[in-house]
Amino acid sequence: MRNEIIAASRELFARYGFKKTAMDDIARALGKAKSSIYYYFSDKEELFQAVADVEIGKGKEELVKVAAMQAPAREKFAAYVMARMSVIQSLASYYPTLAEEYFENYRLIEKLRAEIDREELSIIGSILKDGVRQNLFSVQNVSLTASNILKVLKGMEYSYLKEKDSRKLKKEINNLAAILLDGLLKR
Repeated sequence: MRNEIIAASRELFARYGFKKTAMDDIARALGKAKSSIYYYFSDKEELFQAVADVEIGKGKEELVKVAAMQAPAREKFAAYVMARMSVIQSLASYYPTLAEEYFENYRLIEKLRAEIDREELSIIGSILKDGVRQNLFSVQNVSLTASNILKVLKGMEYSYLKEKDSRKLKKEINNLAAILLDGLLKR
C-alpha cells in the first residue's frame, strides 16, 4: 500500500505540484480514505520526502555509474557534470511545476537534498583525487574544491530547470564543464 501511495502521489505532484496537491486528491486517486494515507505518512511533507527519495535514488544511480567509469578524470568530470545536469533537466521535464515551486519550497528541497549533497561531495572529491593522481588536476584542497564545485552546480540548477531547449542546455553544460576544468586563464 505504501508503494501505491507513493506512485499515486508522484503522478499528482508531477501534474499539479507540491503546493496544489492535497492529501484528499491522493486519497481520491487511490480510491481510499485519507486516513489510510495518514497510516503510512504523517503529513504531505513526509509523503513528498518519500516521492523525492525515489526520484533522488534514480538520479543517484546515474551519478554513481559515471563515478565508476574507467576513464581519465577529465572525461569523468565532464561526464559527471553532464549527467548531473541531465538528471535535473529530466526532473524538470517530469515535474513541470518544479521550477515554479523551487524557491517557494526551498527549505523543503534543501532538507531533501542533504543526503545527496553528501554523496555528491564524495563523488566529486573522488574524481578530483583521481585527477591529482593522474597529474591532470592541480587541487590544493580537495574537500574545499569539491564543495565549491557543488555550490556552482547547485546555483545553476534553477536556470536549467527552466530551460526547455535541450540542445542549448547541452551546449551550456559542456561550456560549464570546460570552465570548471580549464578555468579562465590563458596559458
